[in-house]
Amino acid sequence: MNGFFKFIELQTTKGKTKLSYFIVLILVALMGGGLFFWFKGAKPKYDFSVDPDQYPLVKETQYVHLKNGDTYSITAQKLRAKIGNAEIKMLGYNGSVPGPFIYVNQGDEITLEFKNLTGLPSTIHHHGVRVDNRYDGVPDVTQPVVPNGKSFTYKLKFDDPGVYWYHPHYRDDYAQELGLYGNYIVIPKDPTYWGPVNREMPLILTDILIKDGKLPEYFQDYSNFVFMGRYGNTFLINGQVQPTFDVQKGEVIRFYLTNTSSVRPFRVFIPGLKIKLVGGDNGRVEKEQFVDAVVIAPSERQIVEVFFPSTGEFILTHHAVDPLVGPRTYQLAKFRVGDQPVAVSYEKEFQQLRENKEVIQEIEPLVAKYKSARPDRTIRLSVAVSKKEASKFSEPGSSTPTQSAAFPGLITMLAKTGAKVEWEDHMYLQNKMSTSKEITWQITDLGTMKTNGAIMDWNYKKGDYVKIRIINDIHSLHPMQHPMHFHGNRFLVLAVNDVEETNHVWKDTFMVGAGDVVDILLEMSNPGKWMLHCHILEHLHSGMMAMYSVE
Repeated sequence: MNGFFKFIELQTTKGKTKLSYFIVLILVALMGGGLFFWFKGAKPKYDFSVDPDQYPLVKETQYVHLKNGDTYSITAQKLRAKIGNAEIKMLGYNGSVPGPFIYVNQGDEITLEFKNLTGLPSTIHHHGVRVDNRYDGVPDVTQPVVPNGKSFTYKLKFDDPGVYWYHPHYRDDYAQELGLYGNYIVIPKDPTYWGPVNREMPLILTDILIKDGKLPEYFQDYSNFVFMGRYGNTFLINGQVQPTFDVQKGEVIRFYLTNTSSVRPFRVFIPGLKIKLVGGDNGRVEKEQFVDAVVIAPSERQIVEVFFPSTGEFILTHHAVDPLVGPRTYQLAKFRVGDQPVAVSYEKEFQQLRENKEVIQEIEPLVAKYKSARPDRTIRLSVAVSKKEASKFSEPGSSTPTQSAAFPGLITMLAKTGAKVEWEDHMYLQNKMSTSKEITWQITDLGTMKTNGAIMDWNYKKGDYVKIRIINDIHSLHPMQHPMHFHGNRFLVLAVNDVEETNHVWKDTFMVGAGDVVDILLEMSNPGKWMLHCHILEHLHSGMMAMYSVE
């Protein structure tokens, strides 16, 4: 094709324009008019509609147990769901939202045959799994996008026990929000890795925004709700509104909690019951502990155990301490405990807090070595806006708005006095109108002053450890929390605002509060070219991503 265009150019140069146009017309006919669109620069039109149409109704999520060497087919498709009085369009894997809960054994390899029927390009990112780089699912970095109607084969090996998840990485601000997510549960080789429980239960927490019975519109060429992200107003647990789960009296249940929302963090607890934190993103914590509640940022996971001692109803509750409107409490799900006692009681084991010596022996030497070291990299999280957009937010009487202009509202004032998390959208109309055409959320390398996609010179070798300081700029136009996710490799949180972390767990995502300074230690164990980004989806799609590589 390149030779063809050089030929046309040559003929035109010689004055043989008529012949050139004649050749073009012939080729247009032969190519079905495709060349016309090449000349016009027209982009293909993808389906970003929110019309539920007559797509299949969402069905119940399957629990799938795979063995080493198994091949499993997974299809992303358009679906329809009834949520309250609304009937909305959703997207799902294998007809369900969430997609299948896939159980695999630690160390096993499987093949995932992915087919895309969503009406737009797609991929699958295996979040937190240290996969081969070519199967990481990042468009134009690790693989080409999978066009609608086409397929792609992923080969996955699960080295780390715990809970992970999968989702698209092409316009996930649309596709993931509409339901493309599911869990991997990796069963440990060591049968004593976790304490004994009567059963395990994955719970995916998310929210979805429904206004006047439908989803607010999405756009192909840009994202909206970019300032704060698209907060939902309807909460879903495993795809359902306030589901009820039956429990036997005396049961101990291990819950795998995953937050797949676009922006909303959850703070969850069960009034009247003790919660034991046993693990996080990439496995066990150093020391099990009883907690009042667990905070789960978008894309984070928390693994907890709960003992149900008596008959009654217990409510999984989200409690947000919102500085603008006061505390807000939401009922997410109900656990109905019957009179029938469980056959085997693990109450005694539940009351014991284990120290995981293998985890401590692995982590503590690294912490001791690097906690006082100078950062290898320092990055700043902030936002830049066009002059047109900035004029909406400049203070009265100010001169030309700049990136550092103060936001004239309570949100920034509160952030500067210690409110580090925005639990709700307090500026809905402004937020809805904010788009990626005017707003760029930024990661800036303070060593080079390169920003976002220009950061491509983080080159390391397998076996390196890199200390990274993350500064969430309190003086930016709109300071808010950012759940920062690193693909392909895991990290430890060393300190937050110079306060050392005392109970470590390997992580792939951590929420950096407004104004916070967080030190992490990134382990370079997995070769490849990897992305790091904010997991507020609208922030990602307005530029908040960078790259690093491991040789």
